[in-house]
Amino acid sequence: MGRTLTQKSKKRKKSKGFNPNREYLDGAVQDYLKRGGKITKLVEIPDDAELIGKFKESRPPADDFLMGN
Repeated sequence: MGRTLTQKSKKRKKSKGFNPNREYLDGAVQDYLKRGGKITKLVEIPDDAELIGKFKESRPPADDFLMGN
């Protein structure tokens, strides 16, 4: 009998990822600020110095697992 025609699927083109450079980001920030936007810098202030020292001395459980301990 005759050949059957199959529809070939079109390959999707991969979209190019968004990878902004420094100039693009600086321009976007300046534009945002010109339009009345506000940028607040967040800084964590430690409450307890002993607690921070204890955390820095000990390794998190995930590190122990990854190191095979």
